[in-house]
Amino acid sequence: MNGWSMSHEFKELKRELPSLAPEDVDCYFTAFIEGEQGLSEGELRRSEHLLEKMRDEAPGNPGANACGPIYWAYRRCYKGTIIWLILYTAFIYQGMFFGVSIFTFLPVLANGALFNYAYRMKAFKELKRAISSGVVDRERIVAHMRHAGGTDSAAAYKAALAWGLLFALGVALFVLFFPERFFR
Repeated sequence: MNGWSMSHEFKELKRELPSLAPEDVDCYFTAFIEGEQGLSEGELRRSEHLLEKMRDEAPGNPGANACGPIYWAYRRCYKGTIIWLILYTAFIYQGMFFGVSIFTFLPVLANGALFNYAYRMKAFKELKRAISSGVVDRERIVAHMRHAGGTDSAAAYKAALAWGLLFALGVALFVLFFPERFFR
């Protein structure tokens, strides 16, 4: 049995579009993950893995763990990018001031654990938006999902730059206001 059929979101969409099948959700979410620009062969394999994790509601995403807010920006989850930039920066500053502890790495663990859920909710939201607007034609729904999803390399570069600038600003302020802690 497909993992979609048991989810609350699927059941809710099924009320609006009775002909919706779990295989349709696979098709729509694949379009959402791939986007309009198309993906390389390696990216296609990773997108299949992401679809599988979204379908089974599996936590943990190595890309989100490794790249943090940059991965969120790459996957066009801009609100999540801003939230994680703030959290990562706050925890890094906390680590600089109070010393590195396990809590410094808490956002990294939470980020990876929450990405698939947040991305799944975003995809369901876009699918619901398409169906609620009266679109029932499969090709038009796929087109809507491709337009709403995909990746954004420019946003990932901007997030990396913002993160680097926030980190550099924090280090500069830390050295300026607490030189005795920095230069021992």
